[in-house]
Amino acid sequence: DLNGRQPKYYSQFAMSHIEDGMPQLLEFDDFEPVKSINGRKESLAAGQYCLLSGQRLADGSVLARTEFFHIEPGKEVKVPLVVRQDTTALQVIGTLDAELLYTPIEFSPEGVKESGKRSILSTTGRGYYALGVILPGHEPSAHALNDIAEAADELTAADRKILLLFPDADAARRFRTADYDSLPECVVFGIDDDGSIMQAIREGLEIPESEKVTLPSFIVADSFNRIIYHKDGYTIRLGDTLAKILQSVK
Repeated sequence: DLNGRQPKYYSQFAMSHIEDGMPQLLEFDDFEPVKSINGRKESLAAGQYCLLSGQRLADGSVLARTEFFHIEPGKEVKVPLVVRQDTTALQVIGTLDAELLYTPIEFSPEGVKESGKRSILSTTGRGYYALGVILPGHEPSAHALNDIAEAADELTAADRKILLLFPDADAARRFRTADYDSLPECVVFGIDDDGSIMQAIREGLEIPESEKVTLPSFIVADSFNRIIYHKDGYTIRLGDTLAKILQSVK
């Protein structure tokens, strides 16, 4: 169990039958959870097998583990699926398509100016970035923005974009930019018009629909669609946390 997420075939583990000294990969559905595979109780041929598991880290390395086991004819074998973890390193915890679209906005004395839709990737460029979904007139969101402003120097040095999205145009119009004039220049604002990005984050992190997502919601992800950090709701020293993460993967 990976922080509440089920290990998936091809993504976190795979199994092969050793035939004539060569591994023959067993074919299960792409990214099928281990619980689903076990639930079908499919019979496997007797013989030697190899179980390979791995967890990818933010720096691109993989914590891998290989176990060989034997199945006797007519007998059941239970093999624990162990996915190595490193609590000291940033790990890939989910996915988010960097090609998803949002509406960029700019604030002026005349109001909010919307631009044509563009992708997250076209704004952030290649590499890592931070993304947050926020609300105006919302104390936890205000606290997050003030934390980001306090860490402006460190975030500027990290040289990565922070994309802040409002859930709709009305929320963007109610935002008071004068209250946050110390935000670093790496901050970009936009609108998640149809909620598609927030929904994609929920799905990419495997958050059940029955579980409420508390705003503000922040992630750190990269242009290869990997999420390495996620935090919802009231957070202490968010700016420092984002700066340290973005600096560490720079």
